[in-house]
Amino acid sequence: MTPVVVFLKGKENIQDQTSYVIVANHQTGWDIFLLYGFLPIDFKWMMKKELRKVPWIGYASEKVGHVFIDRSSLRAAMRSLTEAKQKLVNGTSVLMFPEGTRSGQKEMKPFKKGAFKLAVELGLDVLPVTIVNTIR
Repeated sequence: MTPVVVFLKGKENIQDQTSYVIVANHQTGWDIFLLYGFLPIDFKWMMKKELRKVPWIGYASEKVGHVFIDRSSLRAAMRSLTEAKQKLVNGTSVLMFPEGTRSGQKEMKPFKKGAFKLAVELGLDVLPVTIVNTIR
């Protein structure tokens, strides 16, 4: 039991066995637990490659098939998006934080284009997720 109250709206709009590019804002580390616990979709994370070096998290993320994005150059990032495309089958979706990092505040940072380019290239719907008040 946690001291967190979660309200999930719009779940009825999610179609079974449909792949989405899920985009969510990112305020704090709690967001990850909330998405895992309450988003009723099979998804793989698109996460910055630096997280691969974090003990346990990097190893576990790699083993379950999450995608690490190399943001060092446009070419490297495109290779990561190509890898993500291969994971979007049989209703598996990819989840991205288009701000690129935690905002650490209630206001969102500008979105990067990668998630939306991926959705257009693959003809997938974007599933927007808004996380509110995980930062106080």
